Amino acid sequence: MRYVALIPVLLTSAPAQVEAPNVVYDSMLKWSPETAQVKLGGSTQIQLQDGSGKALASVRLTWSSQEGPAAGFTLVLENSSRCVFTSSAELQTPDGETVVTSKDWQSWTGQKNPAPGRANEFSTEISLAKASTVLELRPADPRSAGTLSQCRTAQMAASKSPFDGAWIITTPGGPRPLEATFEVDGTQLKGAMKLGTGALVPISSGKVEGNRISFSFPGENKRALFLSGSLNGDVIEMELALAPNEYGSPFSAKRK
Repeated sequence: MRYVALIPVLLTSAPAQVEAPNVVYDSMLKWSPETAQVKLGGSTQIQLQDGSGKALASVRLTWSSQEGPAAGFTLVLENSSRCVFTSSAELQTPDGETVVTSKDWQSWTGQKNPAPGRANEFSTEISLAKASTVLELRPADPRSAGTLSQCRTAQMAASKSPFDGAWIITTPGGPRPLEATFEVDGTQLKGAMKLGTGALVPISSGKVEGNRISFSFPGENKRALFLSGSLNGDVIEMELALAPNEYGSPFSAKRK
């Protein structure tokens, strides 16, 4: 029977001033929690942290469906470090039976591990050899299973994201355009919006997921507005909505 691994990703990072790639990390890394259970129809999340408790990566697993032995999952991997990482973990039933090995996972993920400061989301099915409504994510000990690759120095980490800078946001036939200034910090989007009145307001809840961004800002009547969109070449194709995850009016942003 064929199994496909869907388990937490092991992110290995380095101290703030990384000077060389391919360094084996020391004993400061830890998973929080060390293991996690996910139930059919639910989600769970694990973070990889350094010795100070700073999150270097997060793994969110959703068990979305079950038809016979085929279990459907969605996995979101977020990399907040300066390193590309390799993964090692297992997926087990509560009684300790391994249904996915670390070797299965490594061969399945391929190129899906996110680059520094990026996140990836993908779905798969696992053929479970044993029926269960609860599964346990068991990541490998990061003190023995992880190596760094392509780590960025502090200077490299400061390189600009394609979203960084000033943008003009317009809608066909709409009112005066908005202006935005974006600054990407890992997977966080920071910056400000200049409204049609000339008022400058901060953005909040800003996120970067691959080539997508989302954030909110207070409009002219102080009501929160929500912008989200994807980068397509030199244009961000956006939607402006009155609530998150709702359909909105089409907007586009071009560099100022």
